[in-house]
Amino acid sequence: MNGFVRKTLIVATALFAVYALVIPRVLPKWNTWQSQQQSNTILAQRYLYDDVKYETLNISSTLSNRLDRDTLPATIANLGFGGLGITDGLHIVERRGYAPPVVAIEMNVAFKQPDKSFHTSVLTPVFYWMRKYVAVTRDEYQPIGVLKGWASARSEAKKKAFGKAPLAVAEHDAIFDKMLDLQREQRGKSPDAAALDEVMKEVKRLADALENKGTRIVLFEMPIHPDLAGMAEPVAIRATFSKYFPQDRYRWITSPDARGFNTTDGLHLDEESAARYTAYLRDVLRDGK
Repeated sequence: MNGFVRKTLIVATALFAVYALVIPRVLPKWNTWQSQQQSNTILAQRYLYDDVKYETLNISSTLSNRLDRDTLPATIANLGFGGLGITDGLHIVERRGYAPPVVAIEMNVAFKQPDKSFHTSVLTPVFYWMRKYVAVTRDEYQPIGVLKGWASARSEAKKKAFGKAPLAVAEHDAIFDKMLDLQREQRGKSPDAAALDEVMKEVKRLADALENKGTRIVLFEMPIHPDLAGMAEPVAIRATFSKYFPQDRYRWITSPDARGFNTTDGLHLDEESAARYTAYLRDVLRDGK
């Protein structure tokens, strides 16, 4: 019996060693995440450990998470974390220590406090250093996730082979109207001024640290439904950004006409609109307009 257990342990150890040595070296950048939280973790870990010196970083919220990564050039990294705020992305940039030439900060969701569970999972020192030097311990290399990523990659390949175009969302149905009414109710209230100011002080501290290393800070807004753009919450956020990042000192990217874009709920762009806005943002960042 002891011999059987010993052989089993030896085989298991050998298989793990092979997996640990081979998978991180050969696995494509598949979508191996199994939840939004894990998607955020994998995105952060890739930025922290892949050691790519991007020319531009897009620091953003769940809205910019919809940007089409296939449309963005390899020189731009989109740190758009689903359900999180811009301070979470800036803390990841601070931890890595690399200051890119340009950092573009999305302004739409500026009131979110840093997410403690996200910071714990990604930045706790013992896990940070273990994942840095033992790649197989990173979330994207979990076996179940790898299988899921393989299946997703095959599915996406079939869609491209058939030339399936991205689907737009009809903005004039009963479900959408209910969601838009809910957004009107939520965006019609100004965020707590003290809480917003607290977040913005941290954003400014992190941005100043990047500027001191030579980074150029750029501000932009993701398009949202025209009925929401002038409501109390976005107006208050723009005013607070103007206080900390005045337009005579910082570049604010001109927003295209929001009436040319569709959303799924008033806030998040649908697939077709996200692809078009991604191309717009890419060109503006490239041309320096």
